[in-house]
Amino acid sequence: MSIITRRVTPLVLTGVAPFSLGEVFVHKYLAQGGSLAVIGVDRIDNSTLEANTMYGGIKFDLNPLAYRGGLVEFGNTLRACLRRVLNTVQSPGIHCLIQSAGVYDFGSLLEHDPPRRANIYGVILLGHMEVLYNIMALNTELGFDNPKGLTVIDVGSTQGLHIRARRPLYAPSKAAGIDFCNAIHMGGEVQRCIYFAPAPIDTHMLHRNHWITKAGGSLEFFERVFGGSRERYRSIFIDCSEWALLDAISELSFDLQEVRQSFEKYCSIRKESFRGEFGVLDPDECADILVKIVIEPSRYPSGVYVASVPRGQRTEVKMLHFEELSRWTVMERAGQLIM
Repeated sequence: MSIITRRVTPLVLTGVAPFSLGEVFVHKYLAQGGSLAVIGVDRIDNSTLEANTMYGGIKFDLNPLAYRGGLVEFGNTLRACLRRVLNTVQSPGIHCLIQSAGVYDFGSLLEHDPPRRANIYGVILLGHMEVLYNIMALNTELGFDNPKGLTVIDVGSTQGLHIRARRPLYAPSKAAGIDFCNAIHMGGEVQRCIYFAPAPIDTHMLHRNHWITKAGGSLEFFERVFGGSRERYRSIFIDCSEWALLDAISELSFDLQEVRQSFEKYCSIRKESFRGEFGVLDPDECADILVKIVIEPSRYPSGVYVASVPRGQRTEVKMLHFEELSRWTVMERAGQLIM
């Protein structure tokens, strides 16, 4: 755990694992002289971020379903961790929350066993709601005015707007996030509330899903490579280097034929995904968008921001006001009268 020891105003960012959007955002935001210190919250440590004096890390499981004491234990533990940070940096409250923690899953409903269901419900849906609740509660306790000073950015997915087959839990969890942000905005509970809906991002979450769920690759192999050399991980799962794969198989003592077959499928799936309807976003470009949203509040008011790379062409960012997503508007536009 890294600790910030000087007086600063904090931004809380969930999801800062290696090769994540959160990790890239930290580097980009602080390199551009962001005025807020970044407090990263994740269940995985990320030593590459700790050299920056404007960054502090908290190791914390963001799935409330993992706590035997339920929401009470989750909230008390999170607030205690954040209270210690605020005391250290002498800040009266948290000015910005970016929720980038998430999991991605794929398959029919019956393929989602209890651990997979708990991970989706817990991290994406319940976790995002409870993290925001507890930060708002802590701010209120410290006398910080959430409606006048708190910016909330929920990193979701285009799949919250564009439903696709074999995402029976993932897509609804993302759609619920939009409704949650909409309600917070409509109630004036925070100063600015944004739902960021990117297309798939080229991060470890996407790699893991393509490798395990779609290519049927070994979970143990993925985790051991992910936990080792960053250069080797990049070579195998981003650059699709067969030489790096063979070297890893030999060193880690995995079955050559089994891993190689999964690798061939993985590379094919990865190549095809970039040609998809929404493409795959580069983490650097995605982080640049997030940085602008944070540092230019007048240019990026509350609403839904959709980022995509249609058919792998050029990155597009489009904005929708929450009012445009009203289901009542949909009812008024409903077509055929059937009764």
